[in-house]
Amino acid sequence: ADILYMTGQNSDNEGFRAAVADITDGVVNHVNVGDSDETVPLLSDMLQYDCLMVHYSSPFGDPGILGDHLADYIDAGGTVVFSDGFLFNVHGRFKADNYSPIDVSARQNEMSFGDLYRGDGSTLLYEGITAFRSVRDNRDEGISLVGNGISDGSYESGTIAAAYRPDFRVVYLNGSY
Repeated sequence: ADILYMTGQNSDNEGFRAAVADITDGVVNHVNVGDSDETVPLLSDMLQYDCLMVHYSSPFGDPGILGDHLADYIDAGGTVVFSDGFLFNVHGRFKADNYSPIDVSARQNEMSFGDLYRGDGSTLLYEGITAFRSVRDNRDEGISLVGNGISDGSYESGTIAAAYRPDFRVVYLNGSY
């Protein structure tokens, strides 16, 4: 699998990319989409990849263009995996047309120092995983499913650990990567 790891300004995680490449037996490239609208890949560039992993670590250069291009990529059959903070920081069609399986408008941050996974995930997202702990200093409460979003797994607090659309074209992972 060829994967594009998209982050905000200069926040590449080479260790994470290497682990994903090892698991998928693929290639994971990185692109910084945080400096200006010129850094947002075009749809033609995105279509070269089997999957886009988008992580918010700092502001995106043009969150509207990014949202439009992600929606176009999904419409063309691509898969997008995203993590925390992303929905607050992307706009355009991705947000306006509810491509996401979750809504974060009622989100409140609360200190948790590593919420434990309940072990209740049931899809391939948890294949080979028996336990994990959130690696952040806060957890997200007030995350809710929207449209035909499906929750898959939760933390002890009850917070959604992962969610996806039935077509698996958009997957949300509650944690940083």
